[in-house]
Amino acid sequence: MNARWRFHAALIARLDDAVGSPATFKAELRYHLDQAIEMITVVASKGNEALCRQATSVLYHAITAVLLAWEGCQIHEKRGDA
Repeated sequence: MNARWRFHAALIARLDDAVGSPATFKAELRYHLDQAIEMITVVASKGNEALCRQATSVLYHAITAVLLAWEGCQIHEKRGDA
């Protein structure tokens, strides 16, 4: 398994661990994460700097959304608020 797929799998695992999040919300996050990974894979092969910057920004936001959802569930589990 290459690094891209390990990274993707690690993020999906975090999303799966976001137990308190509604399933539809997690499905939406997964969709956007999958799209961002696909976008950056395609764009990286083209070597266009402007597109690479856009794809990186999309990926950043998708990753951040997944991690914030996971973190919110972790906080809620420990303290009852998030």
